Amino acid sequence: MKQLLLLLTIMITLTFSSCTKEELNNNDTVFATGALVDNTTISNLVDLPTGGSTPLPSFKDLSHLMPPIRSQESQFSCVGFALSYLKSYHERLEYGYSYTDNTKIMSPAFIYNQVKLPGDCDKTGCSTINGLNLLMNSGVSTESEFSFNELDCTKLPNSQIKSNALKNKIKDWKGFDFQNKKDNAILYEMKYYINEMQPIVIDIHLDNNFYKLGFNNSDEVTWKFNLSQSNGYHTLLIVGYDDNKNAFKVWNSWDTEWGNNGWIWIDYNMFFRNVQKAFVTWDVIGGPQSQGTGGGPQSGGGGGGGTDPCTSFKVIQYQGSTNIGFVDDDVLLMQGEGGTAPYSFYIDGVFHSSNSSQAKFAVAVPHKANHTYTLVIRDSKGCEISKKR
Repeated sequence: MKQLLLLLTIMITLTFSSCTKEELNNNDTVFATGALVDNTTISNLVDLPTGGSTPLPSFKDLSHLMPPIRSQESQFSCVGFALSYLKSYHERLEYGYSYTDNTKIMSPAFIYNQVKLPGDCDKTGCSTINGLNLLMNSGVSTESEFSFNELDCTKLPNSQIKSNALKNKIKDWKGFDFQNKKDNAILYEMKYYINEMQPIVIDIHLDNNFYKLGFNNSDEVTWKFNLSQSNGYHTLLIVGYDDNKNAFKVWNSWDTEWGNNGWIWIDYNMFFRNVQKAFVTWDVIGGPQSQGTGGGPQSGGGGGGGTDPCTSFKVIQYQGSTNIGFVDDDVLLMQGEGGTAPYSFYIDGVFHSSNSSQAKFAVAVPHKANHTYTLVIRDSKGCEISKKR
């Protein structure tokens, strides 16, 4: 009997210690992860703007604006997929298009292939911080320009593809301070930015339960408790939250047969128990005219010959009134003429709304004491007008 128990103990130990890519689910499907544990000290930490302490809605969901969930297959490219989801979302907000084809979806391979460590595609991951820095410095190409190939992670984009990618950059990124802030403070900060239309990139330790939950037949699966110690390190994208569920809504890269059509809820308590890092980003607003040239949005002048298509686009009305008409809100009004419809409106670098016919916007926003707003209207040709209030 003792020999039998010893044999069973050895078998169980070998089963759990031999799983690198996860195979612990009903269908024997291999799930790759790929995030590297990064002990880099983050100096650019999140700090909410003045006035960022007002009550927040109990629910926010950005998933209807997200690109389709895809599969990283056996490749350790979760960082590339999470960041490509993020940038696809940014560009959709900026240009107002739908995800009709691969010209509208950003390439995970552009990111992963350039920042991964040397090694096989199904064994070697990369750092999310390196991926974010690539987005800030070099941007990202579309999937149609540089497509994902599960078996090829050594191919690099050529100079033309890199040049085209410059129009899809982020302006900045910051990390959340898990070392010095309490969980409830960080939870508020994360929900604040989600309400500002900014999804959150996360690096998180997974356990066997996370993998198995993907094949649960119940509706809207939530990861609520650990069944084992950490058994993988993964990068995901938070696209919403629901206080009634006590959970974040998270986009994964294991195809739509896993989880809730590819996504899952992560309980707040589970999140703080397993997360290592989380990041919020700010998009660069502006089309090809203003990217990679060292200048700001193009609005007139300039050299290089030819007619500047943005010269005629100008502000004709601008007003910012503090606490008029709304007890706790600022009312911001801005109007332009000479542009080409449709128009998009941005407040402090974040997309707010669009207008299909007029460059005219009137918006009530939560009051922020001693805050200067940057207001931008962008037309369909990439021309911009801006004012500060």
